[in-house]
Amino acid sequence: YICPSRCQSSGINAEYGVHIPVKMSSMPLFIRGGSIIPMKKRLRRSSEIMSKDPYTLYVALDPTGKANGDVYIDDGKSYEYKAGRFSYQLLSFDGKTLTSRSGVKDATYPSPAVERIVFIGLNYQKTHTASLNGKELVVLADKSNESVVIKKPGVLLSDEWTISLS
Repeated sequence: YICPSRCQSSGINAEYGVHIPVKMSSMPLFIRGGSIIPMKKRLRRSSEIMSKDPYTLYVALDPTGKANGDVYIDDGKSYEYKAGRFSYQLLSFDGKTLTSRSGVKDATYPSPAVERIVFIGLNYQKTHTASLNGKELVVLADKSNESVVIKKPGVLLSDEWTISLS
C-alpha cells in the first residue's frame, strides 16, 4: 500500500495504521501496492447482465513502481472451460510498460474491452503520455484520487498487448 500524499502530509504513519472515517454511503477499498486488480464498475442486478460490461484495471504500484496481477475469464455458467474456452492473462507493469500476456497456451475466450486503466501511486502531478502500437492514448491526471488514468485504451483483457507509458 502506498499512502497518498494526503496521508503523509497529515502526519499519518501508514506503517502503524491509518484511521479512515467511513460513512454508511461509502466503503473504503484497500489495495496492496504491487497489485493489478481488474474490476467491472457498472452496477447491475445480476452477474449475467455484467458479462459484456467493460473492465477497469487498477494498477497499484509498490515502492519500486511495479505491479503484477492475473485475471481468469470464462462464460461463468458452463463447463466449456474444460475444452479451453477460457482466458487466463498475466498482467505486469515494470514502471514504463503495462503488458498482458496469455498464462495458458491454447486457451481462448473473448473478453469485454478495457474501459480505463487507473495507476495508483504514479506521480499524477507530472504530465504522462501513453501509446499502444505507436498510437497515442488519452491520459488524464485525477487529482481528487491522486492517480493517473488512461481512458479507452482500445484493448481486450483476453488479448496480448503492451502499453508504453512515459
